[in-house]
Amino acid sequence: MGDSPVGPFTDPLGKPLVGKDNKADDYDGWFYNIDPAVFNENDGRSYLFWGNGVCFMAELNDDMISFKSGKIHHVQIHGHKGYREGPFVWKRNAVYYLLYSRMGSDGYDVLDYATSAQVNGAYRFKGTIIGHGKIGNEHGSVFEYNGQWDVAYHDLFPTDKFRKTCLEIFHYRDNGDIVTVLPTREGVGW
Repeated sequence: MGDSPVGPFTDPLGKPLVGKDNKADDYDGWFYNIDPAVFNENDGRSYLFWGNGVCFMAELNDDMISFKSGKIHHVQIHGHKGYREGPFVWKRNAVYYLLYSRMGSDGYDVLDYATSAQVNGAYRFKGTIIGHGKIGNEHGSVFEYNGQWDVAYHDLFPTDKFRKTCLEIFHYRDNGDIVTVLPTREGVGW
């Protein structure tokens, strides 16, 4: 926690919020507790999403450092091709969208999305937001600014030494589906 966006920050718990002993419903396997992202609902409730190999979520208390009822849920994604990591949730027109990274068939990650009428799912796989183009797209987030929708993510081009932050504009179809875009880098000789 900190009093300023630039810190200094302190650890208010002194331990991980999600640890080895946490269990999600009846799910007896536990994968890496990585890639957390918070979704803030319009009514003031907040939810933490995370997970590698399996997506988990839990409602946060107002203190943002403890879970309501302590219950962790395994987020179901029906029809998906393989959730990997990096969940991010947003809401548009009463539909919840879940963005996540998936390993593509050629070994490069793509950013897929699924939708649900409820924040805790079950979600239904809908498609790909960022098609890989052999760049390796991972860990994204979505935001709207002045009526334009953007997805921010990092790439991992195989010959690059460092990951790079990328930003792409995307569009919704009339039915709420998202039109897949290829990374801009793909079109400029990379």
